[in-house]
Amino acid sequence: VFTGQMANPFTMDSVAWFVREVWPLIEAAFRSFGASRLVWGSDYPTGGLKGYAGAVEAMDSMPFLGTADRERVMVGTALELWGSPRSAARSRP
Repeated sequence: VFTGQMANPFTMDSVAWFVREVWPLIEAAFRSFGASRLVWGSDYPTGGLKGYAGAVEAMDSMPFLGTADRERVMVGTALELWGSPRSAARSRP
């Protein structure tokens, strides 16, 4: 099992830094492990730059992630791991 966490890139000074330094790491993880083994987190509400909106914008702008893979990383993997909050609420006694 491989786990990794990126330091919050949105507290850095520029988006250019994120693209130059972080994108290659995310792309390498994606190509090595696939979308089904990655899960997205925003560090919201502590993220700087543009907060949650900036985190989503950064994910949306990654050219190596297609729509289906982006959905898997941002939503699907978490649902598979932890389930839906609605389904968890319904299953409580």
